Amino acid sequence: MGTVSGAYFKSMIDGCVVNGVDSKALYDFVPGGKEGFDNPLSRFPCEDFINVLNTAVSLTGDQSLGIKAGLTMRPGSIMDLGNALTVCDNLTEAMALNYRYQPLVQQLGRTQLDVKSKVAELFWTPHYTATERYRYFLEYLYTGYVVIGNWLIFNEEDAVLKTEFRHMPPKDSTFAKQVFGDNIIYNASRDCLSFRPELAVMPLVTANPEVKNILFTRLDKQLSDLGENDSVSEKVIHLIHTILPKGRPSLSDVSELMGMSDRTLRRSLTKEGTSFRDLLEEVRKEACCLYMRQNRHSYAQIAQILGFSDQSAFSRAFRHWYGTTPKAFHADQNIKAQNNIDIMAQTLAS
Repeated sequence: MGTVSGAYFKSMIDGCVVNGVDSKALYDFVPGGKEGFDNPLSRFPCEDFINVLNTAVSLTGDQSLGIKAGLTMRPGSIMDLGNALTVCDNLTEAMALNYRYQPLVQQLGRTQLDVKSKVAELFWTPHYTATERYRYFLEYLYTGYVVIGNWLIFNEEDAVLKTEFRHMPPKDSTFAKQVFGDNIIYNASRDCLSFRPELAVMPLVTANPEVKNILFTRLDKQLSDLGENDSVSEKVIHLIHTILPKGRPSLSDVSELMGMSDRTLRRSLTKEGTSFRDLLEEVRKEACCLYMRQNRHSYAQIAQILGFSDQSAFSRAFRHWYGTTPKAFHADQNIKAQNNIDIMAQTLAS
């Protein structure tokens, strides 16, 4: 049937654990156990993902667990794709992006947005034929859309008009109605979330063309490499991107995750005309650009995330990379952000 990313799988498990499920009982069903998630490149069979979620429901007897776990979903749960969704121009573009890159996250099916004059419909096309076996996943999936939608524009009252599920109703739908509203239809002919059409084209205050282009390039590369043999340097770049927020990665950190010796990794990178130091510098520069344009971190925080010894070392590297100071770069970004807000205000007033 396909695979799911390790980040998406672990996010689901974490959501179940937050809601009282014993983590050990769930990791027993994961190939490699909890350690199987240590490598950011790991992917898992879709059936393992479904087995773990259904096991969590069986252990608790809570038919709302898929929804409750979905409430813990954040853009970061789907990594680069989630971050890209937050910088799109509007929800229509975000969901087109989601459709294109969805196989990077999960390959159980795809969601697609259809905007009509009176309603916008986010419907699901599964890659499976069974319905009841996947009911908790569907509720997890759609809850995630509601949560991330709230981060973008769904913070308006009565945004969701109707939710349709092909599976049978639970014994108690009270919790589901708290998330999806009162108009939930079970045993429907399709899986679909309907909302007000004007929300699909409302400009997003978080839109950022520069960050979007950077993430698009990265996502395109990941999609083209999915199911293929990546170059060693591409695998190293992906691992550095993943490890960097937790601490500056070393060559030994990466070689261990790739299952090779430090010497073998050095030789492999040399054959590809690069080095670990060059790749680390490339990733730090790109990550720095993203953090600065997202405007969520102080200079000291960015310096720490990127592994610099102090803020002055970060400032010197920044000037080398971009030919300007972090302060000047930041001021330029604030001007662009205010322009986005002004454009949104003018659009809503027209």
